[in-house]
Amino acid sequence: MERETKKQRLDVMLDMETCALSENAAILSIALLPFYLDGGEPLEEPVYYIIEGNSCFLEGMKYDGDTQEWWRRQDPKAKASILFGGEPIHIREATQKIYDWLV
Repeated sequence: MERETKKQRLDVMLDMETCALSENAAILSIALLPFYLDGGEPLEEPVYYIIEGNSCFLEGMKYDGDTQEWWRRQDPKAKASILFGGEPIHIREATQKIYDWLV
């Protein structure tokens, strides 16, 4: 008799760094981290996009002075990973790529 194998469910954590706390906040970066709740090693690599600030502005996304001040006080290494972690892309391109990755 064949043994049934249970397919593991891949979960995904989404992390966004933003320039405000509102629902229409401009986005600095978006990361997707695949994982299994049972601790198994996911076959998928993390996905990370740095977003072009101007593309968020042109889409009507907002910047908040208090949040920008908070970013100014953060560790330089944390800021550098967002600002210099790769080539920025348009927010629409990033959301399309994320959609394609998820489906």
